[in-house]
Amino acid sequence: MVARLIAGVLLLAGNRALAEPLRVVVSTTLLEGIVLAVGGDQVTVTPVIPHTMCPGHFDLSPRLASEIAASDVFIQHGFETFARKLGFGAEGPRRVVLPVKGNGMIPEVHREITAAVCAALGEARPAATEVFSANAARYVAQIGEVEQRLQAKRDALTGIPVLAAVMNAPFIAWIGCNVVGTFPRDEGLSAAGMVALGRTAHEQKVRLVVDNHQSQGRTGRMLAGELKVPLIILSNFPSTAEGGYPAALQAAMESLHATLVTTGQD
Repeated sequence: MVARLIAGVLLLAGNRALAEPLRVVVSTTLLEGIVLAVGGDQVTVTPVIPHTMCPGHFDLSPRLASEIAASDVFIQHGFETFARKLGFGAEGPRRVVLPVKGNGMIPEVHREITAAVCAALGEARPAATEVFSANAARYVAQIGEVEQRLQAKRDALTGIPVLAAVMNAPFIAWIGCNVVGTFPRDEGLSAAGMVALGRTAHEQKVRLVVDNHQSQGRTGRMLAGELKVPLIILSNFPSTAEGGYPAALQAAMESLHATLVTTGQD
């Protein structure tokens, strides 16, 4: 009798705990989109860094530090400088530094990050592991469908010589463009570096400059103006309010393709 009563109380407590969403804090909006897709109604998600800001130049406010400390799980990429200063006691959140390297805008890398997030959520809530796995599978399938729809546009961009911001270059190379030179954030480029990039661009007949949304974009505008070629600004951290990663992947590819077509350079 007593044993059954205890078991009933434990089951009730477990069901109540499962009914309450995991409070997940993530460093970037790219992770926010993945956690929302994988976690579903099992999670609430708070991103720390706005999608317009560079993770490497972000200062954590006391309010956000308190939100992280009060969460159940804190997920980060590993390159966030603000997170290195954070320390949690025994009552702090489960801290997850994802083991995935590479640009999260590249579908293969994004799928790896999704798998790592799925595993992290499963460790935090084992009873929902199957739910997380099913949600992750649907999300990955959605990305695959976007890739398939965009393949013809990607093929049309293959080999086009491009100058790209360092943070966007891996994604541009994945598309198939020929990245003949890269440039850092505005504050990291010297006058000599600008001259060298201009020389390379002229020699390689660069047809497009791609700059990073999380940077100020001044370097990209200067280069594009000097070379008299189009400028496109892309983000590595999509906004979930604008459809998250699948929408950003499609928009980036369509923007690159449309810009070259409308300028008569495709």
